[in-house]
Amino acid sequence: MEFYKQIARIADAPASVLIEGESGTGKELTARSLHNMSSRRDKPFVVVHCGAIPDNLLESELFGYEKGSFTGANHQHVGLLESAEGGTVFLDEITEMSTALQGKFLRFMQDGEVRRIGGHEVRHAAVRVVAAANKNIDEEVNTGRFRMDLLYRFIVRLRIPPLREHKEDIPLLIESLLKKFGYPNVRISMEAMELLMAYNWPGNVREIENVLQQTLLLSPFAVILPENLPKRFLQQKEKVEDISPSDLSPLETVEKDKILQTLQQTSWNQSKAAQLLDIDRKTLRLKIRRYGLLEGKSSADGEFSSKS
Repeated sequence: MEFYKQIARIADAPASVLIEGESGTGKELTARSLHNMSSRRDKPFVVVHCGAIPDNLLESELFGYEKGSFTGANHQHVGLLESAEGGTVFLDEITEMSTALQGKFLRFMQDGEVRRIGGHEVRHAAVRVVAAANKNIDEEVNTGRFRMDLLYRFIVRLRIPPLREHKEDIPLLIESLLKKFGYPNVRISMEAMELLMAYNWPGNVREIENVLQQTLLLSPFAVILPENLPKRFLQQKEKVEDISPSDLSPLETVEKDKILQTLQQTSWNQSKAAQLLDIDRKTLRLKIRRYGLLEGKSSADGEFSSKS
């Protein structure tokens, strides 16, 4: 997928990065990947949740403060920017930062200057800045809630596509999550996987993690069947089984035609077709069933194994 290729290309660059995407798409995971794939991997990776910290506290957390600089400042405090020296600082929900603090942070991004609250000494910190926004940042700029000059300090802008735009990755994502949760031998039946791939996943990767964890806890079996999935998936079962051309979106119609063309080109050799389509064979089999491309033939029930 092109998105992952972009991550690999920019991972070791010093350029600041702005990650945009819907809630639950994995923006922090992407930031960690950028850090772990870079030469900074052995240095700190500091996460700052801008939306969870009041703005007056956010400034002191980022830049630190000197003893006595305000009521309650009973000791010197080193800010997160200084503590991330040589590494990466990840600013989640950067659009929640006030424009006043944005101005001070702009100075840091320009020349690495850190001036603690109540202090006069200017320090410098060599830190890579990665930020995330789940709001449309261009709209935030147009309304004056986000500084244009700060936006331009981010050399690279990455957009994480929502899960509904790359459903072909769902089988491999589920396989990876099953291993992560400690269930590497659990399999997903063909019918259950069809339902999972037909769903639009408004909560993106975070929602699919929730569904899997819930299903794994409630299902005592080594194979997950449609009836083991949450109720909302069962409610769409008939729609998936009885899909007609009029139910397909324009994008799905184009995909169906492309798959059929490739299958005919390879004399229905699924392995060759999957290679040409740049998808795995499991995903191709699911799409063949979903689009009814084996019309007049019965398809044997199958399972997805995390080992395959």
